[in-house]
Amino acid sequence: MQIDVISTVEGVEQLKAPWDELYSRSNTTVFMHHSWICKSYKYIPPLEIVLIAVYGNKKKLLGVFPFAIEDFRIKGIKCKVLTGGGSGLSDYCSFLIDPDSNIRLMIGRVIEYLLTMQNERWDYFKYDRLSDNDPTADLFRHLLKKYLYGGDFSSEVTPRVDFHYAYEDAKKVGNVKRRFKKVLLHSSLTHQIGAEIDSSSLAEFCVLHQQSYPDAAFNRPTTQKFFLELIADCSFRENVVYTTIRNNEEIMAAHFGFADAERFYYYVPTYNKKFSDNGPGQYLLWNLICDAKSRNIKIFDFLRGGESYKYNWMNSIATNYTVFAVSKDASWLKKMVVNIWLFNKSLPFFVRSHTDWMV
Repeated sequence: MQIDVISTVEGVEQLKAPWDELYSRSNTTVFMHHSWICKSYKYIPPLEIVLIAVYGNKKKLLGVFPFAIEDFRIKGIKCKVLTGGGSGLSDYCSFLIDPDSNIRLMIGRVIEYLLTMQNERWDYFKYDRLSDNDPTADLFRHLLKKYLYGGDFSSEVTPRVDFHYAYEDAKKVGNVKRRFKKVLLHSSLTHQIGAEIDSSSLAEFCVLHQQSYPDAAFNRPTTQKFFLELIADCSFRENVVYTTIRNNEEIMAAHFGFADAERFYYYVPTYNKKFSDNGPGQYLLWNLICDAKSRNIKIFDFLRGGESYKYNWMNSIATNYTVFAVSKDASWLKKMVVNIWLFNKSLPFFVRSHTDWMV
């Protein structure tokens, strides 16, 4: 097993062919697609790129582990952390590993290698968005705690609809239809996939999204450049789905997201406040769920966030975890910082879970 470290966008670009081949055989998400990771590094650059490529016999790519070094502040004190690559735009952080490989052994070797190269390059390990529904990410989380001094906490939930189980409530659907009935006659729903989506589609969506969520990261120029590049990328754009509901050509609600053979990713929805009484967002969501089921997709993933409207549809839920740690031979001061940081982050979840009975 050979480990190489790639620290430039050009180096990541050169991995495309073997990465795509490994991606096609792996059970992973669109957030581990070569185009997603590579363009994240390019348009939302971290302080340093640390991408680990693991090779087997005859230089066959067996694993891809995207990391990044970022600036971080703890109570105003500046430090550096090793975190996941792919930027905060990824709802999940994971890895590509050959399914025929010894996954536990490979992850262990990668963590050991990271410890040898740390030196003064970063102070802490801070890895976010590790889903307990992703066996690879979950194993990485547990092995990090074995090799390092630190811990984890549940940072966010990811509701979902699993189409293997019942999810649709006739009364709930009836309420959605009833609210939308007044504008149904002059309304139309359109799905655009892949090459059907262009820069004007994204621009149209951004105008509406900015009106409702002016401070959202999605509206930043660097983020827009990132998504424009994804739409133009022939190897990725077939995963992009842009859906709108219009009333006499005026957008009532829209959704920008992704889909693969297994999963629909409910990524960024928005709606026109002018039509809020008609519930166009809920009507669009119901149609997206129906469309995903009709295409034999297994999971409708709401991604990060526990917004109440998601709970009206979900029938299963997963949790994203954050690991914060230092090497076991770190100073007592750094270990104390880890303990305090984890305590502060975990306390709100502890208090909430132990006061639910009082509500």
